[in-house]
Amino acid sequence: MKCGQRRSYYRWCILCERKQSEDNFKNWTSGNNDIDVFIKHSQFYSSGPQTFLEWIPFNRLENIKYLSKASRSTVYSAIWKDGPRILWNHQNQEYKRSKTQVLVKLYHEDQVNEILNELKIYLDCYARDCALLIQFYGISQHPDHKAYLLIKQYAQNDSLHNYILYNFKSLDWEIKLHLLLYLAEDLKALHNSGYVHRNLNPPNVLVFENGLCAIGSYSKCRKDLSSPNAEEIFGWQRYMAPEFLRYKPYTKASDIYSFGMIMYTVGTGMIPYNQSHDVQYLTLDVCLGLRPKIPVNIPESFSELVIRCWNNEPESRPNIHEIHNTLMNWWSSIYNKCPNSTCLEFLAANDRDHINLKSQKIIQQKPENDKPLILPDLKNLEPLELIKFIISNHFVKYINRDELSTTMEHIGSGHFGTISKTIWKKTNDRVVCKRLKNIESINNKLVEAFLHELSMHRRLDFCSRIIRILGISFDETTEEYLFVMQYADGGDLRNYLQQNFSRLKWEDKIRLAHQITEGINYLHEENILHRDLHSKNIVIHQGEAKIIDLGIAKSTETETNLHPGVFGMISYIDPKLLENCSYKYDKKSDIYSLGVLMWELSSGCPPFNNEDLILLRINLICGAREDPIPDMPIEYLNLYKSCWDNIPDLRPSIKQVFNKLGKMLNFPNDTIYDDNNDPLILQDSINKSEIEQSSSNTDIDYEDPTIKELVL
Repeated sequence: MKCGQRRSYYRWCILCERKQSEDNFKNWTSGNNDIDVFIKHSQFYSSGPQTFLEWIPFNRLENIKYLSKASRSTVYSAIWKDGPRILWNHQNQEYKRSKTQVLVKLYHEDQVNEILNELKIYLDCYARDCALLIQFYGISQHPDHKAYLLIKQYAQNDSLHNYILYNFKSLDWEIKLHLLLYLAEDLKALHNSGYVHRNLNPPNVLVFENGLCAIGSYSKCRKDLSSPNAEEIFGWQRYMAPEFLRYKPYTKASDIYSFGMIMYTVGTGMIPYNQSHDVQYLTLDVCLGLRPKIPVNIPESFSELVIRCWNNEPESRPNIHEIHNTLMNWWSSIYNKCPNSTCLEFLAANDRDHINLKSQKIIQQKPENDKPLILPDLKNLEPLELIKFIISNHFVKYINRDELSTTMEHIGSGHFGTISKTIWKKTNDRVVCKRLKNIESINNKLVEAFLHELSMHRRLDFCSRIIRILGISFDETTEEYLFVMQYADGGDLRNYLQQNFSRLKWEDKIRLAHQITEGINYLHEENILHRDLHSKNIVIHQGEAKIIDLGIAKSTETETNLHPGVFGMISYIDPKLLENCSYKYDKKSDIYSLGVLMWELSSGCPPFNNEDLILLRINLICGAREDPIPDMPIEYLNLYKSCWDNIPDLRPSIKQVFNKLGKMLNFPNDTIYDDNNDPLILQDSINKSEIEQSSSNTDIDYEDPTIKELVL
């Protein structure tokens, strides 16, 4: 604000935020020195709104309502009149706030330590690039009782316990697995940060309006694991691991046991064990190997994973990474209607009232070639028919047009039509609307492509590194469909680098590369090729890189003619594709594009900018690449050069790239993929003479017949 520079990192200027926070310190106090110091420290070192905790005066909370009470705390809902700092208004040089519903947590004892413990864990996970799904806003205090209150994100669908209790009959296996997948994502972030939860059960898990399932409380999380006392082994004992009941140290494997019990509850709709089972006898029985009986109508593969999770021997349980990958594969198979045995098993379980469904209808529907999306008849397709098809297949939420602001600001164009930003009134969030041209003026292939991109987004809905699609709408006045998607407040990567490159340290650049690589890794694990990776298709949202535009993405599991040919910006395209149009795009082609993106992150400039495209195509085929930047970490240079190697087989896999970037950032070992690469040292850098030796100075003979043919 005062430094004269544009805001960066979620439109966030650290220097200005520090100055503004320091100026405001004198205007508030919590009355407790520990809380004051903690909040001031979080504001002073915050890198974005998610970690900027606030002192929230009690008079800024209204409409406070009681929700629930547990042994250690009581939870209320309230309206925060100001709301969190989310959108930066450049014209007014201030954050735009609006009323927001929040959860208010009152600890019955030791309030200050309990609150600060939760918030320390929350901030520590963010500092390790393992962001938790729920957002904490700050602390308040009741003026009469002087009780301190923890303020955090509101869950529209209550706890997982109540959500299952009231909605179980309407939940199919796709929804159940989706809930568990989000929960596994959250637990993975916690474990990657070195914590164990120690109290994982349905009441401590929240379900949000968009189907996101997240851990709601971290009051018992610890890193320093001590033996539990007698009081801690009661309560939701039905979800506690047997070793914990025997007063042995609590480990990550103990969380896995609890996760297995939550899987049982989500799958069956039941709390483990008979409610009349005496708690003291239950402790002994569980330690001796007693487990709930799994109904026969539960899919066998699901039952097997549950049983592995609650194995009596902690070392025999799967880790959270294996669980997450398994759930992701199951959910993806169901969504894509892949006719494999696992998918058919879950689909059969959805309709267990029809005994013969698995042996008759499902098998008869198995096609010769896998197709992740069975499209309706596109001839004379009416708008309501398309919407009905999308809703009936649970592809995405339908958003009424009147839920979106009438004011739409044009920001660009896409494969289908114009792209605008507006406000989703229901959440008061800024969103992007990707508009499909009037259906009467386009061919059926484009409608199919519209559904294709929707299909790609749904397969990746759980990935935090992919811009999420929030819903679909229909504008009756123009008869146009709209994708309603997440808004990226930082713009695309190219503009972000142009505006903020001078502020970025090497750690920031490598972190962005790591985040982009994580998104591509999700794509490749789903056997999806992006096919159009460049800095315009990477956006910055809340300071983190996310991938957009899956319009020409392709599943390697199916053949499609939706988007034949070579797409994208030439400077990012695999030279093998430029040389031979019949060359089959594969994962190594995405890796080439990633290498170019990594160079762009190091330089702040688009590759081969303003070059003649015909000559550039020839040069790339002949091995030309951009020159390295001085004082670059040598391991970063070697990594991106290996990505754009002219021989695809010599390029690393996406997991290898992700692993090496993680090591450069000194991430914990269990947050990156395990391989046999030697440790990398970030401090080493190359000098200018080494750059000159490593540059590609390929001499090109423009009279060569092959080169002439390429030019023509």
